[in-house]
Amino acid sequence: MKTQFILAFLLLCQINFAQPSSAAHIQIALLLDTSSSMDGLIEQAKSQLWKMVNALTAAEKEDQDVKIELALYEYGKSTLPQNKGYLRCISAFTSDIDLISEKLFELSTNGGDEYCGMVIDQANTQLKWTSNPYDLKAIIIAGNETFEQGNVPFRQAIQ
Repeated sequence: MKTQFILAFLLLCQINFAQPSSAAHIQIALLLDTSSSMDGLIEQAKSQLWKMVNALTAAEKEDQDVKIELALYEYGKSTLPQNKGYLRCISAFTSDIDLISEKLFELSTNGGDEYCGMVIDQANTQLKWTSNPYDLKAIIIAGNETFEQGNVPFRQAIQ
């Protein structure tokens, strides 16, 4: 049986381009499964995540560039602390897209348990999301296991 990875896009807030004279802002948290089960898929997953980021960098509002901030998490690697859910925030929100690219493409696999609900919850509650209801806020998670592992139910985390 062929293993495939799953990309899930969780939209936290829809962007409303009708808001006059406000600068558009996009915040994306990238969450990547770095467990051993991703061995044959990790490069494809990183590439697909980066294709999405590149598509967003072309976004405009009223012929002006959109401010984009990215955050990066890895989860599922057994060398990460178990008491922290085998996850790590590599970077909080930053507009340094080159830094995120560098950190993303450095990631490798090893081990573990993939606590999707926990990493979604961490990104949702620990990152400094904008309070502007007209900003686009999203979590993109890439992995190949079910979302049922761990003690934080993903359905609770996405609310």
